[in-house]
Amino acid sequence: MQSVFLTATLLASISLANQVVSDALYVRSTSSGNALKHHSTQTAPLRFSDDGTFQLSIFEDLHFGEIIRLGLVLDKEAPDLVVLNGDLITGESTFLENSTLYVDEIVAPLLERNLTWASTYGNDDNDVNILTALIYAREHMWPNSRTTSMVADASADTSNYYLPVYGSDCAAAQNATLTADEVADRCMPALLLWFFDSRSGSYFQQRDALGNKVPQLDWVDQSVVDWFRHTQAALLTKYGQLGRRLHGSSSSSATELILPSLGFVHIPTHASYLLQTQTGFGVDPHREPGINDDDPLSPQAQN
Repeated sequence: MQSVFLTATLLASISLANQVVSDALYVRSTSSGNALKHHSTQTAPLRFSDDGTFQLSIFEDLHFGEIIRLGLVLDKEAPDLVVLNGDLITGESTFLENSTLYVDEIVAPLLERNLTWASTYGNDDNDVNILTALIYAREHMWPNSRTTSMVADASADTSNYYLPVYGSDCAAAQNATLTADEVADRCMPALLLWFFDSRSGSYFQQRDALGNKVPQLDWVDQSVVDWFRHTQAALLTKYGQLGRRLHGSSSSSATELILPSLGFVHIPTHASYLLQTQTGFGVDPHREPGINDDDPLSPQAQN
């Protein structure tokens, strides 16, 4: 049996503004080149450990000011994958000439520990001087980044993709000579991680006639929904066929197959709002961290 452990850390929601500034003062300058010394080539497929566990550490709303705490959590948890779930940077406080350089500082603790990560982008990652596509490009200076962009529609924004996590018994995932597609043809994922871009923020380098920023829509685009449905159906078909081929059974159909999944998105959905507010359900701060500290939360399409 495979088990997934989550360490959900919504750092910005529990910090005082002066502490954020204090943390930022201790972050090394990118000019020191320290981050460069710690990069790796960690691009092997994700897989469960031999003991059947897969550890995720999730960081939300870093806003560049929480690097010290990030390192402390990573040292304690030693995750298999780190998820940076939006608002990596406070876009409204950046300048055009250096806005993406903050990415180097954010990922430095991950590089130092040779950890791999995947990002979604949030409303503060889009602003007049910052663009998620530029953050994405900066992330990919480092091979540890697994952030991908799978939806070509311009209205979808950037961080829409999925990552397969294979079981501990998938020998192909440990074969460095195989490509990701070759591994996918040999092993069925034990878990799928889906990442969705909730957009919002402001359009890059755009202002209206009065000089105001031009806001973006604040929900997952319909093109992403269509891509998800199509891709999920294709994966169910693919792995239903693989299951029949590997096990010689005619019972593994796309309608019977279940691929366990987790989804990540920065701006909460209306389902999260209902969970928080609907009588009889309640919120457990250990199971729904952050919802308890953002009351009431602001769901997608609130405007």
